[in-house]
Amino acid sequence: MTADRMNVTAVLKDQHRQIRRAFARAARPGRGRTPAFHHLVRLLATHEAAEEAHIHPTTRRSGRPAAASARVGEEKQAKELLARLYRIGPGGTGYRRGLRALRRAVLGPADRCRDLVRRWRTGA
Repeated sequence: MTADRMNVTAVLKDQHRQIRRAFARAARPGRGRTPAFHHLVRLLATHEAAEEAHIHPTTRRSGRPAAASARVGEEKQAKELLARLYRIGPGGTGYRRGLRALRRAVLGPADRCRDLVRRWRTGA
């Protein structure tokens, strides 16, 4: 594997950890919730851009177009949940429930993405 691929993989893994922490912070009540939510939104946007630029094309080229398409579909669903949650806002009715749904929609595919990257790195 090239150094560039290793760097992308390391960055994505670090982003997954940051996103998990950001979900926890965005769920906490109090004045910090709104900035925590906006931080989560920025992390998700940055991470998605990295996956679209690196992971999905590499997955397709490695002979797994169905896996890449499945991840894209899951990400579309997560984007829709995020847009709905953004409209509700951190102080709105249904925020906590929406945040939990978004967390499930984001972290489930993140785990599958990690598995794809592992297979991609090992050539399995």
